[in-house]
Parts: sequence; C-alpha cells; structure tokens
Amino acid sequence: VAFGQPFTDAGFRAFLDNQIRPTYEAKGYMRVKFTKITTTPSEKFQGLDVKVELEEGPQYKMSGVTVRGGEPSEYPHMLKLAKLPKMTIADFDQIRDGAARVKEGMRHEGYMDADVTFEKNIDDADKTVAAVLVVEPGPLYTFRTLTVNGLGLDGEAAIRKMWSVKPGDPFPQEYPNYFLSRVKEEGLFDNLGAMKA
Repeated sequence: VAFGQPFTDAGFRAFLDNQIRPTYEAKGYMRVKFTKITTTPSEKFQGLDVKVELEEGPQYKMSGVTVRGGEPSEYPHMLKLAKLPKMTIADFDQIRDGAARVKEGMRHEGYMDADVTFEKNIDDADKTVAAVLVVEPGPLYTFRTLTVNGLGLDGEAAIRKMWSVKPGDPFPQEYPNYFLSRVKEEGLFDNLGAMKA
C-alpha cells in the first residue's frame, strides 16, 4: 500500500502499524518493533527504496477472551456468536473475525446499530494476552408493519402469508432482502420485475 505514496517517516510508520503489525499479531507477536527505517534513492524508479529493520519479540499466548458492554447475562451468548477456536498462540485475525460475527449476530437479533470492537490486555511478565470484545448494542428494533406496493390483492395476500416476522418481534436487519430472495426462488409470480426492500 505504500507504493506510489509520498514518503514521510511518520506516514510510513503508520503504514507499518496499520498493515504489517496485524500480520505479526495474527501470529502472537504482540510487541513487534520497527526499530530502524532507512531510505536510499531507487536505481530503478523515481523514488526511494525503504529498508525496515524490526524485532519480532516473543510470541504471546492467549490467556482468554471476555466481553464488556451490553447485558452481562448475554456474555455467554455473545462468546457463542463469536465462534472462536481454542487458541494457544494469540491470533488477533481470529479475534477480529469473531468480533465481526458477534456484530452480525446482534444485528440479526434486532440490534441494528450494534458495533463490536476488541481490545488487547497484554501481560509482558507472563507473555500472555487477553482479548476483550467491546460491545455497544444500541437500541433493540422491533418489527412494526409490512407495506407491500406493486401487487394486486391476491399477490399481496401471498406475500403476507410468507412473511414470518410478527409485529413486536426483534427485527433481523437482513430479513427483507433474504425474504425477497425467497420470493424469487419460489417463483410465485410470472414476469416478476424488480424488487426492493
């Protein structure tokens, strides 16, 4: 991602922190250091060749994953949504993916504004790291009404019969588009035009 970008020491270090550091953290190298950056004029291109010296440091083991935010009674459910494998070496690619699964699961359960991030609690003495999934659930959205446009009475009745979310139920964010894909698959209507939710 740095190719073709104007070079500054601070800007290049930002590239290293945003693009390279996560690659090391995925393997448990939580204290990787980019110790020295040197530049020389490139012999092939109009620009600089950049050399980076780094210290990987030790591999850290995963000591556990916890949840913060939202209702404590929901923490076991959120960890289940994360579907994290058992890890010996800390792998923050897995943690990042797990946080995304929790966010998707919560939005499916009606928390349409939910956001899930993560933090690292690093213990340098024991060479371990604990992950914390930070949950901001936002309000619970419930289904109110279904409005159908563009169909006659029989067609609208068929659609309403297929629609399974009841008024007052938590509203799954992806349900309308999933529902329209089902309508198309069922082939209920001849010459069905464009559909949108």
